[in-house]
Amino acid sequence: MVIFILDLFNLGEAAVRGTSHHVKACIPDAVVIVAESGQASLVLNETLRSPESMGEAGIGEYFITVVAGELFSPALLSLAEGRLESGCAGVAAPEQAPGAGNSKPVPRGPFLWRREACFTGEGERLYFASREKLPFECYVLLEMQLRLGKEWTWTECALDMWTRHPVPPKWHKSMAQWTYMEPLLSARSTYGITPVGALPYFSIVLCFHNDISYLSWSIQSVMRQSFPNWELILMDDGSTESSDGMMRDYGRDVRVRMLRSDRNEGKAASLNKALIQAQGSYLLELDADDWLDPACLSVLHRTITSQPDLGMVYADHILWKERPDGQPVFHQYVPAMASFSALKLLRDAIPLAPRCYRIEALRSLGGWWEHGPGGGRLYEDFQMMARLAGHYTVERIPEPLYHRRLREDSVSASHTSHYAEWRDWFSLFVKPLEV
Repeated sequence: MVIFILDLFNLGEAAVRGTSHHVKACIPDAVVIVAESGQASLVLNETLRSPESMGEAGIGEYFITVVAGELFSPALLSLAEGRLESGCAGVAAPEQAPGAGNSKPVPRGPFLWRREACFTGEGERLYFASREKLPFECYVLLEMQLRLGKEWTWTECALDMWTRHPVPPKWHKSMAQWTYMEPLLSARSTYGITPVGALPYFSIVLCFHNDISYLSWSIQSVMRQSFPNWELILMDDGSTESSDGMMRDYGRDVRVRMLRSDRNEGKAASLNKALIQAQGSYLLELDADDWLDPACLSVLHRTITSQPDLGMVYADHILWKERPDGQPVFHQYVPAMASFSALKLLRDAIPLAPRCYRIEALRSLGGWWEHGPGGGRLYEDFQMMARLAGHYTVERIPEPLYHRRLREDSVSASHTSHYAEWRDWFSLFVKPLEV
């Protein structure tokens, strides 16, 4: 029996060692493979990809995944000795919230896996999600279970078979993280569906310059929208990193298309190029390192159709801070300003996301300005919102529809010292007191 020990909560060597000793005591002849923090999907996929690396015995019909820091009853392992019913992918752990005082359970994911389930009907491996496709490694087992759930069933073991559960470090904020991640992980992907209607309702524009590793998670959040009538425009602003892989992964969906600039021209120029090509009625901006709540488009559509004169809609968002290892960590729920004020927006430099504009309104204003300090590379969101509010109705939705990732090396974070200069320049053309 091959048993993987995965450090999904970054608990370190002591937790891995303790669980490893426990596993070997329960199954002395087990082949134990350890995956350090950040390596879970890589180790699982490489082993499944090359089962011959395990020797003559190979991986076998089943394999086990154990989370570093947990202990369990030897009786649990007896489930692996019998045969599962046909169509059953394995044994799933019961829902259990880590730590005391938690009210909402955080699913762990399966314990025992039928190796056959990790292949499609044609023998193509599904693979556990990489960090690019799932930046929250602690859900790597659960995410695979949810994908397999479309074709396979699961047996659930008793809760008392676990004698200890891993307790994530405090910075992990497991309960808050799960509260906002559960809807997205549980949402079904609409990848490859036939579009409804001749034209999309929303044109989602994702501009990027390099940072290709962030794109997949953002794109998946679009694919999981409950409102499927959209187009996604990937606007490559002169990246030196290849973005061809994104179209290999997602280009078979006819709602997705790629536009490219030969050189890096900045965010405003990229948005204007996308605006020319947009076929929808409303344009939604999505930054490459951010993602959407699965209900985002549905809620936006409901609000817009109830107030057809709206020029822009914005909403609350969830703020995540990125750790040095790339792990997003829940920071806070950010309520947007209750009523839009261009004066307050420019005075306090308040980030608003999501930003959804009526395309007719954007075109009537001539799109985003590409001149001024930074050449349209900075604060293009502020200038458009302030300009548009002088001519159209702006509405807030008091729901968190967007997830914003704060990175220390982001463009906005690294140019905060330029804001005062830009605001003084912008105020020469737009007087926020009159808005």
